[in-house]
Amino acid sequence: MHRKEFAVIVSYFTKQSLIEANNDAILNKRNRSLNNDFITSLDDDTKFPVVFSMDHNEQEVRLELMLAPTKKVWLDVSYETFNDLPSVTMPTQ
Repeated sequence: MHRKEFAVIVSYFTKQSLIEANNDAILNKRNRSLNNDFITSLDDDTKFPVVFSMDHNEQEVRLELMLAPTKKVWLDVSYETFNDLPSVTMPTQ
């Protein structure tokens, strides 16, 4: 019997791309943005995965990001920003 392998594609932010996306959210008065002081306190080498996404008001995507094992946040971004995010394929088992 063969066991099926499953995987999921996970988009993520780097610290720099998160700063840029957040600045854009603030500039464009999006409903969900983060405190820039908090972002600058994050590790430079960490990838921050998108754990949930949904279309929001036909102009942007609402994202839930994992910043630490017990820290999730919400950020609204443009479709362009969302589509340009890098991703990795992660096994689910």
